[in-house]
Amino acid sequence: MKLIKLERIGNGAPYSFCKVHAPYCRQVIGIAKNGFPMTKNMEFKRDYNESNSVGTRGVFDWYILREGGIYEIYSPQNFKKARHYYLFISHDGKEKEMDLEEVYKCLSTGLVPMY
Repeated sequence: MKLIKLERIGNGAPYSFCKVHAPYCRQVIGIAKNGFPMTKNMEFKRDYNESNSVGTRGVFDWYILREGGIYEIYSPQNFKKARHYYLFISHDGKEKEMDLEEVYKCLSTGLVPMY
């Protein structure tokens, strides 16, 4: 298992101030009929230990990722920019970032089990 932490930047800030959405981690479980990846939301634990007084920085969501899975990650980097990517956790625990084409290839060839 791997742990990943994503910061909830702007949590509690006025909407016009923060241009990014809340972070998320979703497990890719297959390919839908429309051709997009099917995902399911992952459970998380929220951590306020490093938060500032208003909660706009330092609030983290922790996710547990299992080996052999592909995950869709949305991670805010600051108040205006976020990073969206796919992450494969190999059976030996190593992380590999993937683009959408690589995700389709892994799912269609059976390299990653679909649920």
